[in-house]
Amino acid sequence: MSEREPINGSGRDYGATASVPAVGFADFSPTELYNLSEGIAENVNTINSGLLSLEKMMKQIGGPNDSVQLRDKIHDTQQTVNSSVSATARDIQRLGVVVRRGDKPQKLQVERLTQAFTDCLAKYSSVQKKVSEKMAAHMPKPARVRNDPQLLEQQAMADDEESAALAQQQAQARLVEFETSMLLEREAYMNKIEADVLDVNQIMSDLAKMVNQQAQTVGK
Repeated sequence: MSEREPINGSGRDYGATASVPAVGFADFSPTELYNLSEGIAENVNTINSGLLSLEKMMKQIGGPNDSVQLRDKIHDTQQTVNSSVSATARDIQRLGVVVRRGDKPQKLQVERLTQAFTDCLAKYSSVQKKVSEKMAAHMPKPARVRNDPQLLEQQAMADDEESAALAQQQAQARLVEFETSMLLEREAYMNKIEADVLDVNQIMSDLAKMVNQQAQTVGK
């Protein structure tokens, strides 16, 4: 019997889509299930640890121990936690697919991991918003312009009306320049604060759907 030809071009290569296998029930792997579960549990611990650190540092904002170094540490902590959140959300999605052919204990384990991630994510989002609001309310205070040594020297040298007027014009120009730079610095600072706040709405929505699906499949 001769070899049959592909039906309707079924052997055609569709480029990048041809190299991405469809995820189906046959893809169940106990090893992958274990590795994903371990990674998610570790990331949840990282998120909770970062959450506690943010709560401690938040108490120092606006106080005598507030500093640029503190703000930088808060930024770095949020970047680390944000990365863990994104990685965990991705792994949770994959885990939900992998466990479809698993047994009931495995499905319950995935359900617990999903709930643990959902809980810590909600707490982290709440604390992150409080931190950003407090940081915005307590901007670093720059030195006052009137204490500028160069400006004081100019004012001291103003011993007649002409030099006094010139000194006043220079002082006004420096004040405008200073205020403009402060506005730009504040805008950049506020943008940095807002960029650190992770938008978890879509993640929470996806997790809610997964929890509902898991609850339906556990009893099967």
